[in-house]
Amino acid sequence: MYRQIPLSVAFSSENPDVKIKGNRVTFKFPTDWIVNINEEKYIGITSMYITRAFRKVDFILQVEIENDEQSLSAQNIHIYKYFKDDTTLLQCMISFNEMFEKKFNIEVQTLQPLREFLAQLKEEGSQPQLIDFHYEFNENEDGTHDCQFVVFSPFNEVAKKKENPLRIRFQISETK
Repeated sequence: MYRQIPLSVAFSSENPDVKIKGNRVTFKFPTDWIVNINEEKYIGITSMYITRAFRKVDFILQVEIENDEQSLSAQNIHIYKYFKDDTTLLQCMISFNEMFEKKFNIEVQTLQPLREFLAQLKEEGSQPQLIDFHYEFNENEDGTHDCQFVVFSPFNEVAKKKENPLRIRFQISETK
């Protein structure tokens, strides 16, 4: 029995700095050349190549600021991150936080109560994040762990303690 293991091998590079040109290497083995392993005849790799393969997290964060159950502002923020070979979860969460801070428009006229409350908190020495991204590892019944992506609002906790009616609601949806 003859097996080719495999016909081709693809190596993925998630690093955008890697130059991939003329990356296919083909091996032409003589037809009578074989290796016997466990009484089966194997022929090695016939070609190998590198492909670009990026992992990407991409979603829409819908943020709504409410005051006494009345919506003051609703914004959709596109959050995304390309992963390189060495990207850590911590770096990903930091970039999500930075992207939110950069894209969330707090200068909307209807958000005057939010700006005033944040200024009051700053004078008191507190500056809670409006939204924070982090991850948690949760143990499964079989002893393995899943990584769970968490979005929460430290601002809501502070506003509740200060008995301020402002709240931040958010929802995540897929991009199209």
